[in-house]
Formats: sequence, structure tokens, C-alpha cells
Amino acid sequence: MNNASKDLSSKLLGVVLNGGKSTRMRHNKASLRLENGDSFLEHAIQRMQLLCSNVVISTGSKISAGQARRNITSLPDTDEFQQSGPLAGIATCVKYAITNNFHACLFTPIDLPNLSAQDLQQVRKRWSQSPLRPVCVENQSSGLIEPLVSIIPIGMCPSIIDALTKRELSVHRWLSKKQPLIVQLHGSSLENINTPEDLDSVLSRKRVSLLNVHNSPEVKAIRREQVKKN
Repeated sequence: MNNASKDLSSKLLGVVLNGGKSTRMRHNKASLRLENGDSFLEHAIQRMQLLCSNVVISTGSKISAGQARRNITSLPDTDEFQQSGPLAGIATCVKYAITNNFHACLFTPIDLPNLSAQDLQQVRKRWSQSPLRPVCVENQSSGLIEPLVSIIPIGMCPSIIDALTKRELSVHRWLSKKQPLIVQLHGSSLENINTPEDLDSVLSRKRVSLLNVHNSPEVKAIRREQVKKN
């Protein structure tokens, strides 16, 4: 990591949003496993740590000591805004960023396993060009924005608190009014896992993709060369 990247990573607080109830999944999304054995939560934290020196988890409700993760701060929503959805988690984390001298928060939800550090690097780069403005991503396939993959500068905290106080809880609606800078990402990077069927579909495609790689002409040619050498 060069000095410019280090400087950016120290200014951005990385936030993994993990406050949902996982009702449709019927299982805690944080503990779902990727094919490499990492949980969704571990994957999201590791991805974020490549871009941010400090990472926290937005947990929504109060957590028990058993749920706390070593070396990772967990931030439950304040009592004032309990049961107010992701916008409450965003408010809590932006307040934490202000207290701890960060310039902005980089948010990602826990249920986008295909989102990569390279994708987030594009978002961070766009923010670095106008650090007082929010940034969010747009799905190239649908043209829709994904407000939970975003960078929110700390100067937007009063506006977030105002929306929560008025019970205007839609992150999409709030962010759209702020004219965010947009970074377009491929739709596959933003594939959301909400149900067991979603998870099966993603894992199945990954297996097919891996099988196609193993059986590609290029790989077969390499194998033939290895056989000749042996």
C-alpha cells in the first residue's frame, strides 16, 4: 500500500452493516459460509480491511459479550433510534467516526459476497476526488443505486439525524436527495443474498464457473505439457 492509499485508509472508517434480522434467510447471514469456509461476516471484514485501517460492525440491536468479535468494535444502534433500520446504523457509525477523527464512513452490507475490494477501491477513489460529497454505487444492469454500498462524509450527520427524527427511514430516498457521486459496478458484484435459494444459486454458479475454468482449453493444454514433462 503506497502512502496515498495509507492516507485514505486512515481517513475512512470501514463499516460492515450487520443489523438485519435475516427473516427471509431463516438463518443469521453473518454465519453463512462461502465455499472457502469463510463466513459472510469474516469475508466482509477482510474485504474492508484491505481499504480501511479501522473497521467496525454495525449490529442494529444490543449484542451480548458472546457476539462481540475480538479486535473489532461492534456498534449497536442508540436507544433513541432502535428498530429504525439501516439509516439508524449509519447515524451511529457516522457519530462514532466524528468522535474518532475519521472524515467519512465506507459502508457495505454483509450479504453481498461477490462485492470485491477492487469494487470498493473504485468507490474510495471517487470519494477522494470530492471528499465532502457522498458516493454510492449504481448497478450497471438495472440502473438502480445501491445506497448501502456508499461513502458518507461526517458532515452529513445532521441531515441523517433529521431524517430519523422525522421517521423518514429510507436510506435510498435520503441519499438520492443528496445528489451522490455515482460509481457503476457490474450487477454480479451487487447480487444480494436474501433467501436460501439465492445462496444456492450463487454457489451453484461459482461451482459451474470453476468447472469451466478447470476444463478450459488453456488449462487442458497446460496439463498435457505437464504430462509430457513427466
